[in-house]
Amino acid sequence: MEIIVTYNSKTGFTKKYAEWIAEDLGCEVIQESELKNVSAYDVIVHGGWIMGGMISGLDHLRKLNPKKIVAFGVGFTQTENYIETVKEANHVEHIPTFYYVGGINPKKLNFFMKFIVRIATKKVPTFEDYSDRDAIKPLVAYVRNMN
Repeated sequence: MEIIVTYNSKTGFTKKYAEWIAEDLGCEVIQESELKNVSAYDVIVHGGWIMGGMISGLDHLRKLNPKKIVAFGVGFTQTENYIETVKEANHVEHIPTFYYVGGINPKKLNFFMKFIVRIATKKVPTFEDYSDRDAIKPLVAYVRNMN
């Protein structure tokens, strides 16, 4: 089974998760914008940063009509059931979807994004990293068990 991991990363946290997933699956990892031929892959695992519940790059990838997609989103929301918000916002009823907490890297955010983070967290953004390598285990196990 040919698998590739693609990602859109604004601050580096999604890239980190994508690299961990690709390492565990033993496959290639590339930025979503570099993916030219989806027909070469049986499964595309796509990760994107989240804003307003939307996984960046997922809509574009779906338009390419890959055989199978597994999606993950990375954000800084730590609400227990946030995955349900993500699934609803992205209309992914038929796509296995996972959510990971990343962090905040103000050095890689523009003014608007810093403002949004400040409103959401009620504090001036400072570097915070909540990435958890163990969090990818269910996604990796799911992909390994796909037919």
